[in-house]
Amino acid sequence: MLKTRLVLIFVGLLLCQSLCAQSDPPKKPEASKYAELGSVSRSKMSATMEDLRRYLGPRRELQLYIINYGTPAAIRQRRKLISQSIYWRDGPFDSTRITYVDGKVEPKVRTVMWIVRPGAENPQP
Repeated sequence: MLKTRLVLIFVGLLLCQSLCAQSDPPKKPEASKYAELGSVSRSKMSATMEDLRRYLGPRRELQLYIINYGTPAAIRQRRKLISQSIYWRDGPFDSTRITYVDGKVEPKVRTVMWIVRPGAENPQP
């Protein structure tokens, strides 16, 4: 009788431990919006990119995802402005960490910058 009780208690403890171990799986990382810019001056874009460089520099695992919206001509101009702003006094930013995407056609140009962590889904325009 005592052995039966001990076995039942042991099985109960194992079952409890098993259920407790099956907690929620770890949360999948998500991309986070860093900035959204409408019409900006060259100096504002340079300041934004310098801030990004400081943030991303030591965090080599992070990617920068840039979505530009506007007319095709405006998107080309915006990408050129961003590319020119990426070259800082310490040299160019690692371009393999940047992904450009052309968003939908909109009457005014705007840019949305995302920080993408490993395992996170890329933002969609």
